Amino acid sequence: TEINICKSLPVYEEGKDFLARGYVITKRELADGKHKYKVLISLWGFLIVLETNDPSIYSELNYMDEIYFHMKRI
Repeated sequence: TEINICKSLPVYEEGKDFLARGYVITKRELADGKHKYKVLISLWGFLIVLETNDPSIYSELNYMDEIYFHMKRI
């Protein structure tokens, strides 16, 4: 399974891939000294918690950004 999170509508196969649109609702830098970041994305009630050590991913996503969650089987 391949998962993509993007700001623009991705190319997908209708009826085969899972695609959901949502919004960034929370961003947080964890205070554990290990430079971990969490971003909470709401897909109309379903929540995705994106946890990363990459500050560029964290800084690129902003509150209320429209996000597409794309999951496809490889």
